[in-house]
Order: sequence, then C-alpha cells, then structure tokens
Amino acid sequence: MSAVWTTPKNWNVGELLIAADMNTHLRDNLDWLKSRPFNSVAVATTTTTSTSFVQMTGASVSLTSVGGSVLIMASMVVYGSAACTITTDFAVDGTRVGHTTNGLLALTSAPSNVNATMVWITPTPPSAGAHTYTVWWKTSAGTATAADYRLFVMEVR
Repeated sequence: MSAVWTTPKNWNVGELLIAADMNTHLRDNLDWLKSRPFNSVAVATTTTTSTSFVQMTGASVSLTSVGGSVLIMASMVVYGSAACTITTDFAVDGTRVGHTTNGLLALTSAPSNVNATMVWITPTPPSAGAHTYTVWWKTSAGTATAADYRLFVMEVR
C-alpha cells in the first residue's frame, strides 16, 4: 500500500486517543514523509537532427504529486557528428521551462563525448495530480546523440 497524507486532525481536550487515529495521523503521515513520490527512466542511446526543439525519444517520466515543488535531474553523454551546439531543456506537461532559444543547457562545439547534467526545481509547484516531465533538445548542425541517459523526477515539497 502506498503512503497517503492525511491532514492531521485537531485534537480536543478530553478526546479519547485511539490506535486508529494515531495510525492515520501519525504513523501514516510519517510513512508518507519518507516516501516522496519519484520516478526515473533510462535511455540507452537516441539521436536527433532537428534544429528546433523536439522531445527526446524515451525521455519522459510521469509523476503524481500532492502539489509540492518538483526536482528534475538529467544526466547523459552527448556528442555531435560535426562541430555544433547541442541545446537541452526540460518540459512540464509539454511546456518547456528554459529560454526560448537557449533552453537550460547549451553545449557548443560538441563533436566529442561531453558529460552533461541538468538540474531544475519548479519555482512554482505544479498543481496536485499527475504531470509528465520530459527532455527536449536540438542541434545546430549534423546529428546529435545522447547516450547513457538518465532522467529522475522527485517531489521535494
């Protein structure tokens, strides 16, 4: 059974303390605090030749949250078939979060393997419910490749 948060009750003077209330309002809420929602995905290798932002194949994670801030992390090895700029960005429910042109991370002249890491926390927490977190990218020339890719999403409150 997954942990569920229950708004703690207001205890009244003289109210009988019973095990079910303690389990619901103390034990279960402590379990919930320890089990922050998270999800991750691993992608072996994917490529793009697009010069405008497109969603990275396989780089998508769904997470059901309670309305807290979300930490999104991505790590990958990227390289291009020629001297180029590989630009990456995150999106929440299909809406990119970075700069319109430059995204969150731009790797210039990346014909050889470059270890790239992006970390972003939502400045405004998404509403409670299910959301999809994706990585978008583009290349200025040739073919861009991402290998050993990991995407991790966690609600941090």
